[in-house]
Amino acid sequence: MNFLKKNIFQILMVIAVALFTWYKILFRFPTGEGFFYFDPLNTLNLKEITVPFVLKNYGFLAKLIFTILIPIFKDNVHYYMYFQFLVMVGVYLTFYYVILKIFKDKILAVLSTIFFIADYVGSFTMMGQGDYQRFIQRVPNIIPTLLAFMFLVLYLRTKKTKFFNLSFFVYILSMLLSHYTTFLLPLFVLLPPFTWLIERKISFKKAIFIPIVFGVTTILLTRTDSLSRPSYSILSFATKTPRLVEMVLYQIPMTGFPIQFIQFMGTHSSMTVIDSYIRLLFATLIIVLICLYLGFLKIKDNRENLSIYLTLIASLFIVSFLLMYAYNIIPNPIINFGEDRIYFIHSIIFAIIWAMLVKAFFGLKNKKLYMKMAIVIGLMYLFQNIPVIWRGMNDIEIHSQIVGNYIKTIKGLSQEFNKNSVIVETPELITVSAFVERFYHISNTNFISFDNDWKLRLEKMGAKKNDVFIFELKPGSSEIINLTQDFRSGKKI
Repeated sequence: MNFLKKNIFQILMVIAVALFTWYKILFRFPTGEGFFYFDPLNTLNLKEITVPFVLKNYGFLAKLIFTILIPIFKDNVHYYMYFQFLVMVGVYLTFYYVILKIFKDKILAVLSTIFFIADYVGSFTMMGQGDYQRFIQRVPNIIPTLLAFMFLVLYLRTKKTKFFNLSFFVYILSMLLSHYTTFLLPLFVLLPPFTWLIERKISFKKAIFIPIVFGVTTILLTRTDSLSRPSYSILSFATKTPRLVEMVLYQIPMTGFPIQFIQFMGTHSSMTVIDSYIRLLFATLIIVLICLYLGFLKIKDNRENLSIYLTLIASLFIVSFLLMYAYNIIPNPIINFGEDRIYFIHSIIFAIIWAMLVKAFFGLKNKKLYMKMAIVIGLMYLFQNIPVIWRGMNDIEIHSQIVGNYIKTIKGLSQEFNKNSVIVETPELITVSAFVERFYHISNTNFISFDNDWKLRLEKMGAKKNDVFIFELKPGSSEIINLTQDFRSGKKI
């Protein structure tokens, strides 16, 4: 309560920025594979949960959340979108709290949180594209992971064992909930050695022991999950992957430099688009590295901040490599230019780094100048990123409208469905089948794609005409055409 009173203005600011940036989410529908966790096979039987079961499920938290939400929200899709936004606000407020606890600087904490909220490159796929399954798999568990890192920092500064125990316990909890936490492991592995090297606050044994504990624990918790552990060895991947160094390095400017500038310069270059982008990525990599080095010169006298700063920078490169390894270089910055889900962790790290640099350059002596520059830079960042986020959401709005219209149509006909009902639908609507199966009790084997073979499939199923429902999408629009009566009356379709 005391924290709330002292930070009410900052908390309201974070919520306001989040709402202004992502408010369109509240009026959208999941698209693509966004209905993945509505599939009855992807929720849990709470009575059958065991430790081995949890360890084998890389997205246990996602399944648990939907197991709880579905009986409450039922087929009210907008409630799930409200829940997504609520989780996002929870992540942002946790991020603010953690940064404030670590740096004891409200300006830095707010600015860093703004950088995180409005990061187009790292956040758009997770938050705004309609891929609900990616959001629920990767974002909620960021809350315990951030808290675990905060407790580790507090332990290294105070040497109080309770903070290490809390850090380790919360980290394990985060790992059990979602193996995506693995990508933040470098923070836990690198901070103790940097703390020993720079601050000398812990012994060399602890600087080695702590990373081993977190590293070994991570390996043990993920060893039974084939989706989190690629079948090929990390050494083989590192030595046999062409252009791997470029793929790793170019993730840094892709996430740490305004992408709009790169796009503008690339599209106005006389070279081919891909070549121009790659050359610009190299140039912007140099710029980013120079900025990071200048920041080092400014921060080096503050040993506590320097150990965190170097941990964050080193983690960027390790995370970039781990992402290439985990996703088998698909996507990568050489062939996939622009925003992507793989940059979400980068957005967290860079949000802290750039806020630290703003303080290093403007806040060490003159607090008024620091405040003014933080406001100016924060506003510039928002004006740069928010329009791009809105434009991206507008570009894909039709897909949300299609899903919304389809669900509305299905709801209107749901009283006519029975256990023998068969739905023939255009391919874009197939992704909503899990939702229809869940709430309107149609078997997953009774969905047929509306293609050249749909009549043959109906014959093989032995479906009766009165049990068949046919839906087509009007070309170039979001309108759903119900062809059911035409089919039943014998009209040619």
